[in-house]
Amino acid sequence: MRTDGYEWIQGVKVGNQNQAFKYAIHRRGEQGGFTFEREVQAENMILVGYYTRADQIRGVSLMAPAINQFRDIYEGIDYALAKAKIAQLIGFATITDDVNEEDPDAAAQGRKSKVEAFDKGAIHFDLRPGEDVKLLTDTTPSNQFQSFIDSVIRVALAALDLPYQFWDSSATNFAGIRGAFDDYIDSCQRKQVGLIEALHEITDWRIRMAILDGELPPPPAGMSVDDVLWYCDWIGTRLPYYRILEDAKEMMIATQTGMLSPQKGAGMYGLDFDENLVEIAGALKTATNLNVPLPYAQTLNIGI
Repeated sequence: MRTDGYEWIQGVKVGNQNQAFKYAIHRRGEQGGFTFEREVQAENMILVGYYTRADQIRGVSLMAPAINQFRDIYEGIDYALAKAKIAQLIGFATITDDVNEEDPDAAAQGRKSKVEAFDKGAIHFDLRPGEDVKLLTDTTPSNQFQSFIDSVIRVALAALDLPYQFWDSSATNFAGIRGAFDDYIDSCQRKQVGLIEALHEITDWRIRMAILDGELPPPPAGMSVDDVLWYCDWIGTRLPYYRILEDAKEMMIATQTGMLSPQKGAGMYGLDFDENLVEIAGALKTATNLNVPLPYAQTLNIGI
């Protein structure tokens, strides 16, 4: 119930305008359920997820759009495997005539159906007249079921921006897979914007706390904590190395026009710009001592 203008909704304490004030933190129990731990002020929370409304107080998990589909696929495949195992049983049936009326014991007891199991999954059904047995055919799982599972997998992968070609490489050629990979990298970079922002906030908070607690030394003279944090950066999914040559011209134009820094450009391919400079300087020094010309020395306007 709402008290003093506040109300708890799904573990979040909200006000009259649905603004979040506190979040209740719980620990998941080993046997299920949750155990309350503490409350945290909303301004101290770093949230990552899908947000589609201005008054949304809880983000939707990035995996949420595909969780139900993958769970249904998992269960459906288990059921299909169980059905397929049953279908592997070899069955044959024999029908026996009425009991021998000359045998008083048999006539008194009546005729009963009998099932006999043999090795290697063979089963014999000894049936009475008029009885029948239906066995599963060898078309298990059916083509319709396989097509349905394939369609559900497509939907689940699309919800995660995963190209279907990653699941079934036979669905396309090399050029198609390469194009799908480029699209996947683009989708990852868009989704990682919010995650990188959250990681920057966490890094900022953690380094400041570490300096205050003495875990890290204070910044050198003439530098502030903000100056130290300037050197901390998070890089998302990197591009494959073969793209360096393909993108070299565009990267050069982007850096020359100031649209992209060399550090971020190198980071897009998982490289460290400062480390590259140190290694290049070492290579030039060694080449100078050995009087070996390097092809990029003229590009860098360095004579050896």
